[in-house]
Amino acid sequence: MKTPRPLLHGLRAAMMTGVALGGCAEKWVEQRTWDGEDEGRRDLVIEPLDLVSTANEKNRDEFETGIATELKAAPDRHLDSLRAMLSEAEPGTIRLGLDGFRQSLLANNLHLQVSRFDPAIASNKLKSEYGKLDATFSSTVTASRQLEDASEVGSPKLALETDYAEAESSLSVPLAIGGSIELSADLYRYETLYLNPDPDGPKETAYPSNLSAQVTIPILNGAGYDANLGSIVIAAFDERISMLELRSMMSSLLASSEQVYWQLLRSWRSVEIEMEMLELARNQVTDTEALARGGVVPASQRYRAELTVEKRRAALLSSELNLRRDMRSVKIIMNRPDVPLDPALVVRPTTKPLLHSFVLDCPRLAIQAIENRSELLQTSLQLQQDEVRLRMTRNALLPSLGFDGSIGLLGIGADSPKSISSLLDGQYPLGWSIGLNFTMPIGNRTAEGEYQSAVISRLQTLSKQREMRMQITQDVYDAVDRLEITWSRILTYRRAEGDARRNLDAAKHLFRSGDSTSMEVALAIEDLGNARLSVLDSEITYQLAIINLATATGTTLGRQSVEVVSSSSAPPTIDSTNATPDR
Repeated sequence: MKTPRPLLHGLRAAMMTGVALGGCAEKWVEQRTWDGEDEGRRDLVIEPLDLVSTANEKNRDEFETGIATELKAAPDRHLDSLRAMLSEAEPGTIRLGLDGFRQSLLANNLHLQVSRFDPAIASNKLKSEYGKLDATFSSTVTASRQLEDASEVGSPKLALETDYAEAESSLSVPLAIGGSIELSADLYRYETLYLNPDPDGPKETAYPSNLSAQVTIPILNGAGYDANLGSIVIAAFDERISMLELRSMMSSLLASSEQVYWQLLRSWRSVEIEMEMLELARNQVTDTEALARGGVVPASQRYRAELTVEKRRAALLSSELNLRRDMRSVKIIMNRPDVPLDPALVVRPTTKPLLHSFVLDCPRLAIQAIENRSELLQTSLQLQQDEVRLRMTRNALLPSLGFDGSIGLLGIGADSPKSISSLLDGQYPLGWSIGLNFTMPIGNRTAEGEYQSAVISRLQTLSKQREMRMQITQDVYDAVDRLEITWSRILTYRRAEGDARRNLDAAKHLFRSGDSTSMEVALAIEDLGNARLSVLDSEITYQLAIINLATATGTTLGRQSVEVVSSSSAPPTIDSTNATPDR
């Protein structure tokens, strides 16, 4: 048997269409994943970095002239630009206070914005748990026609036609103690017709209506508020725990960011100190040249003084590198569109360090920390959650015993209004039913295992709470010790700075009288620089110790309070009602 020619043509067209579509698919994918040969090359080739071609014209010229010219000209030019940056009146400088820095952090930090969604998610989960108490309304309208033989009524040779229409509405209300109450109202229409040759054959029509109420209440398993509302309580605790987690993260973020702010201040002052030390070294070169011309010291002393200048210049460059890095760190934390990472925009901290000694009451601070630390508050909520789960699982150990009851009214009439009137008039007696149902699993190992797990989980949380109390108390005492010792170090380094200044004055006096060399003066300048940097380090470390104490006590210690809100509210803000001015 031959295949019809039209069918062969159809198969051939289908195959060609499939091939064409396959090619189109490949082309479609390539158009959306490749922008051309250049992009393909970029994916497979690592290009070299040409520093000469990427440099600006000025640097390119200096590259061509060689390093000799830079050795002579670059230091003074670079120092001039650095002095301009240190100038208070330099344009392109942002003066940044600590409170403004923290406000930018709370408003713009991306990690904080992501974390603020967690409480909103937990809040909506709580809302969904409350949904189990929502009432349910349902309504049904049905119409049908059935044809069957009338054998059941003794007329097997006749056909029976039944038209049926129903309108039903019900309202189910869950109970907080378990079970539910359901109200229902039904209205029916029956019309039965015997299909036979006699058009006046028997015909029956009825309009019954029902109004009923049914109640189902558990008595043992599943009865009571704990069994039915426990999941809502747990969800409410989850919402509070998520807020505490956000609070803890925000506290940690503020502490670490404030450390970056003080590190920026340290870098600024370190550059200033190194600049002053460089000027002292350069002045020493001038003095050495003058004394050599007068024959007081050998001319070779000048080289030792110039070596000191280069050492101080190298230290200054290292400090400048740290300053640029710390400014970028502050800009990244602020994440403000008007504060780009461009080094031309300078950020200068204006808040002064808090330099006061404190006599602290360690036991009182430890109690305050136990009351305020987010971790311990979170553990307290977890204990309450465990207690709710314990009661829920204990209830699940009971057998199931439930009560079912219902009452109903009936109305029948020749039409719908008469049927409803018959129902409301109580023409027929009240129908009712009551009953008990009992179920008990043999062994009940599932409920027993869940109950034992809840008991163990609560014991674990209690142990965790005791451990955390001890750790928090230790954190407070450690933070107080660090604060007190750091203050003593500030006093020690300040005395050492005074000694270093006097030592430099003495070394200069001996050098000018020809009784010492420029080596002693260089060492004295270095000692003074180290002493000043040590004072600066101890002062910044003292600020970090204050931050550490604030973290240990769960507070912001002398700063403005911060309100924690979720993503569905406004961004976190600093509460100015408890504010203290910048120091």
